Amino acid sequence: MQIGVAELIACGVQPTQARIYGPIMGDGLAVFEITTKPRVAAFLAQVAVESANFTRTEESLFYKTPERIHAMWPQRVPSLLRHRNP
Repeated sequence: MQIGVAELIACGVQPTQARIYGPIMGDGLAVFEITTKPRVAAFLAQVAVESANFTRTEESLFYKTPERIHAMWPQRVPSLLRHRNP
């Protein structure tokens, strides 16, 4: 199964973004065994959400509060008290 510009546009991706990602989208699908319609649909949905519909390629790690950092990574930041400035 191939994903191209037309398929991305049909999924709601802006044409500008679809022309960037469409030609290369199919290259990795077979490598990662994304070869059935349900897998392709799940992959596209996840990528669209994670990338703000193919407009973001970096994750923002700007968190406003220590509580939010703890909520995102409780294993890495087990105690907020230890990380607060006196």
